[in-house]
Amino acid sequence: MVNFGVPVGDDNEFYGNAAVVVKRVSSFSNYRTPYWRQDRGLLHSPTNNGSKNYLTAATLAFPTDGVDLYKGYVGYVPTFEGDLLDYNATLGLKGETNGWKHDGSLTIGGNTQEYTVDNTVNRSLGKSSPTRFKPGGFEFSHIVGNIDVSNQ
Repeated sequence: MVNFGVPVGDDNEFYGNAAVVVKRVSSFSNYRTPYWRQDRGLLHSPTNNGSKNYLTAATLAFPTDGVDLYKGYVGYVPTFEGDLLDYNATLGLKGETNGWKHDGSLTIGGNTQEYTVDNTVNRSLGKSSPTRFKPGGFEFSHIVGNIDVSNQ
């Protein structure tokens, strides 16, 4: 963040301010238990996992995958991530001339929000499912001019 004011002559001031916010946030969806949702081998590598196997041939959603693919499989947790960029800046001149107060400024600003879904599987796409994708986002920007003049 920047904020400044510089005298211009005896009764005027050139001023400005600016700020930028960059933020990444992650939220977590419900845990997908191994018997409820299976990842088709896209999100894990088969491991011994202490000889624990939570799936059997009877509980496989996709029997052609085979039980061996799910050795050590403990489910997964999809994430919903957001990348935010927010910015603004103002420049202006204010002061007083012959009893008249004046303030003129120009402000620009905007923000973008991009979303990412990660660690997930689209069951209808099978083994060709992406495990990370960007469903979209939003963008907004503006320019605002302002002039205030008053006499008392």
